[in-house]
Amino acid sequence: MQSTKRSRMAVEGGMGIAPAPARAGDLGRALDQVRLGNRHPLRLALRVIALAWIVFFWVWLIGIQATFVEVDAGAYWGFDLATLYDGVRLGDQDAFLYSPVVAWLFAPFSALPFEVFYALLAAVNLAALVWLLGPELGALSLFFLPVSNEVARGNIHLLLAVAIVLGFRYPASWAWVLLTKVTPGVGLLWFALRREWRQLGTALAVTSAIVAITFVIDPGLWLGWLRMLAANVETTRPSFLEVPVLPRLALAVGLIALGARRNRPAIVPVAAMLALPGVWVNSLAMLVAVVPLWRWPQRFPNGKTETSLQPVATAGGGRAPDPMAEGTSADLNSRSSIRK
Repeated sequence: MQSTKRSRMAVEGGMGIAPAPARAGDLGRALDQVRLGNRHPLRLALRVIALAWIVFFWVWLIGIQATFVEVDAGAYWGFDLATLYDGVRLGDQDAFLYSPVVAWLFAPFSALPFEVFYALLAAVNLAALVWLLGPELGALSLFFLPVSNEVARGNIHLLLAVAIVLGFRYPASWAWVLLTKVTPGVGLLWFALRREWRQLGTALAVTSAIVAITFVIDPGLWLGWLRMLAANVETTRPSFLEVPVLPRLALAVGLIALGARRNRPAIVPVAAMLALPGVWVNSLAMLVAVVPLWRWPQRFPNGKTETSLQPVATAGGGRAPDPMAEGTSADLNSRSSIRK
């Protein structure tokens, strides 16, 4: 029986088919049961088709951009730093709502024609999508209205999704979240509730350092941004989810508490999306971050993590426990140090 099983595994390996995982509790693991090897001809063909479709979508988007009534990318191009936050209201077309440091990052691109800037931003969003989902799922996700609409409008929700996923391994990336949409930064409660003070401290220290250094450059611009935020706290504009931000923040906190207790990091981007200042149809594109966080070992760069979600091998040399399984980061880290 043992030799038969080994023979079967050898045959499957020769065909480039990955062995089925021991556990299959979600769609990603079920797909892994029939996953083709990276060098399998069919897998390569699917990847080429997927990438070709993504490139075609990008070229097509650039060609029809001039026909769009409005795009969010217009808010990040051609603005006047002297009057950047004057009379700005949430939901206004071409309103720049992010911090001064983000404005300075975008400002040089105003030297380019808008069509070039739009094409670059669309390319960055598509690259983020491929990084999060891989070419095949990334190509399929363009048939999902919030994702294609996000790329077409030229917002930064996909870049927020990347920052959130990276944030579990490199907490400093949360600075991008806090200095742009601000309120999705509630996701940092994940570290606080799990008493992961080093990760929380890193995220806050990097953000504070950026603010402190750039505040010296132009304190008036920073104060104007803070006044604009205060004026829009209870603002509700016609949107996909017409609920003020404060009740949604409360719901987001509850979801993060649940996720932290049950070791479910995939809840964090859901909570962050709900905590957005305004939730539009394209805001749902942030939910693509759920996929790499749900299938952490397979989709994260290098297939490993260096934070509390790191898979830990058992003392007997068996399969490492699922990082989505029950338990706290303290449990995982303690078992890792015991083995060492």
